[in-house]
Order: sequence, then structure tokens, then C-alpha cells
Amino acid sequence: MYITLSDVFNSARFRTGTSTSDFADTNTGLLGLANKHLRKISLSLIENNEDWYATITTASLVNGTQTYALSSDSSLSGGGMITLNRLEVTYDGSEWQVATPMDLEQTSVPTALTADINANFSTSEPYYAIYGNNIYLFPVPTADVSGGLRKFEVVRQGEATNSSFFFNMATGASLYQLPKEFMEPLEDFLTADIYERIGKVQEAIATRQSGETRLEQLRRQFSPRNEDFDLNVGTNAYEDYGE
Repeated sequence: MYITLSDVFNSARFRTGTSTSDFADTNTGLLGLANKHLRKISLSLIENNEDWYATITTASLVNGTQTYALSSDSSLSGGGMITLNRLEVTYDGSEWQVATPMDLEQTSVPTALTADINANFSTSEPYYAIYGNNIYLFPVPTADVSGGLRKFEVVRQGEATNSSFFFNMATGASLYQLPKEFMEPLEDFLTADIYERIGKVQEAIATRQSGETRLEQLRRQFSPRNEDFDLNVGTNAYEDYGE
């Protein structure tokens, strides 16, 4: 039964007839290899179903400030934003608008001065551009608004820091979550790595293929949770597509 990464490591070593003296539970040993595969596994989940690792965060608007940070990497590798799916903004703390993405390089309006920007963009129809790890708002806020920005982001998972790393049955509860079912392909991938390192190439190929098969089966099982979009949500109205 998988409880921690250490259990996965022990199982992989048992299958290959190796020990901790051969492959330690360290960042230069199995932990480093595990994080390599965990990145692949979590990204395969995101590819199949973004909402597993989606999050909604808020930020406050600051008078005269145009740039607002996206989620950034934590002290661990991983944890940064992959996709910004939606941005909502309120310039007065009351009326919310969905901001429209724009190509800043194709904008004919000068963007060096707030006065130029705000003369050409309206708070009733805001736009945004992403440069680096920042959101650039159009128009620029002219008042402080607490929690005036809502970011709908898809984030990458953080990495395991030690062999005591614990996996829950849920996903999305933090930056370090993965369903326990995905420990099985992880074990196969680690076992294949060990086989390859000790020169058992055919065993490595077969075991890696087993891991890929398991991962694909799990990807299909963890299909999108919001598959049937029956309603089109408009302004003060719900339109049933089936009618």
C-alpha cells in the first residue's frame, strides 16, 4: 500500500533487487528521478483535464498601477502558472467585467503613459496583456479596490522534497497533490530507471511501457469533471442549449 514516496522507492528497489546503498532516497538518487516523472504525470492530468489544477485567486487594484503578478514558482520547483483562462476586474468595487486578452505588440495606442491608455480604454470593457509573469491592465486603475482582480489560473504542481512526501486521494487542494492511483505508473517509471542504470535494458523498456500504459488508462479515467455544459450563462439569463 502506498503511503509515502518511500513506499514507492522501496517497491521499485525490491523489483530490481537493489537497495538504498545502490539508490538512496535523496535528490541525487530516487527523489530526483521521482520529481522528473511527477512533473510528467501531473502535466498529463492537466492536458486531459485542466480543472484538476485550476485555481481562482484575487488581488487588489492599486491606484496608478497597471501590472499585477500571475502565480509564481514557490521555493520548490513548480507551482507557477501554466494558463490564465479568465480574468475578471472591478474598477469601482461593485461592477464586475470580464477582461478581454489582447496582443500588446499589435496595439496602435501608445502605452507609455497612463493618460494615453485611459483615454483609449474603458472600465466597462477592460483588456489585458501578459508579459513575463505579469498581467497588464487596460485601462489603468485610478482608485484602490480591495480584491478587484480575479484570476482563473491553471498551475503546475510543486515537487516532493523528501521520501516522506505524502499523497492524498484528492487533487487541487494545494500545490502538492496527486491521486494515489498515479503512484503505480510512478513506480513503473522508477523501476525502469533502475533497470536501465544497472544494464537491464530489455526489462527497462518493458517496465517503462507498462508505466505508459497505466498512465494512459488513468488519464482516461480522470476525464473532465465538467463535461456537459448544458447552460449558456448570459447577462441575467440562463439559456438551455437543449431547448
